[in-house]
Amino acid sequence: MEGNIIQLLQIPQNTDYLISLSEKGVSKKTNISDFNFNRKEQQVCKIKSEDKLLKVLCAKENDNIIIVQDNNKICNFSVEEIKTMGK
Repeated sequence: MEGNIIQLLQIPQNTDYLISLSEKGVSKKTNISDFNFNRKEQQVCKIKSEDKLLKVLCAKENDNIIIVQDNNKICNFSVEEIKTMGK
């Protein structure tokens, strides 16, 4: 396994998407069906070399997500607002 482990993620059976968030605030939504969980390793998403994957979470279509920033601000949005992208 290459790279450092940043997160351990349990995937509930009713998950629709994996949402990835980068340090620069780029969020991506990928259909859970795009992943083959029989493979030991696979790419979650493509991130530019100057950015870094910060967090991945499981979500359903009607979920809301809150991003907490270090400047004491939050950003609240619906999973439906995130553009669906392939891996």
